[in-house]
Amino acid sequence: MIFAGQRSEASETRPRSKPRKKILYCCLMLSALISFSCSRRGPVSANTELNSNSASGPTPGVQTSHDRATTAPANASPDRKIFKTGEVVPAGYLGYKVYRSWFGKQVSTQPATAKPLTGSFLFLDLSVVNTDKKDRSVGPLKLLDEQGKAWVLSEKGDLVEQSIAKVGKLAPSVSKRAVAVFEVPVGHQYQLKLAGFSDADSVLIELSPTAPPP
Repeated sequence: MIFAGQRSEASETRPRSKPRKKILYCCLMLSALISFSCSRRGPVSANTELNSNSASGPTPGVQTSHDRATTAPANASPDRKIFKTGEVVPAGYLGYKVYRSWFGKQVSTQPATAKPLTGSFLFLDLSVVNTDKKDRSVGPLKLLDEQGKAWVLSEKGDLVEQSIAKVGKLAPSVSKRAVAVFEVPVGHQYQLKLAGFSDADSVLIELSPTAPPP
């Protein structure tokens, strides 16, 4: 005969779920959502500079998707800290995937007759998805060069219609595709740093940007 006290004791001795199981679940969910929402899009041209005046330009517009797919990531290890371009990356309550990156020399502004903003810009074509059960904002994005110097998003990139800065909050299981713009010099190796549940949980994505168009 089992008494109530024994049930309580038995319940307390049950092993708790490991945090890595939640991370693995998030990674599986991320891969499914991003694979479906982006499968209907063509590739982004790396040889065309970003134009904020046209939603049908070379960079992808921000797209929302509530659909799910059945595909899963090939190597969804919760212990990984460094990823490559094109891989599904879990980071905290969100997930990311960088499709490609390229350098450009200007960001066109509105109105169309205005002089474009010039400089040395690194554009990232990426998707972000909310794997939590409540609304979540996109976490801070930073670039790190080979010497550890950090770069934040360029305010000039906010003028781009598809800017990641305009995504705002994501509802549960919703993914959006956008562009992140950094003003950084050419000739360095860059990694995208994504915030996790804490600073110790941050992950990096190695970038392989193409050269500026002629």
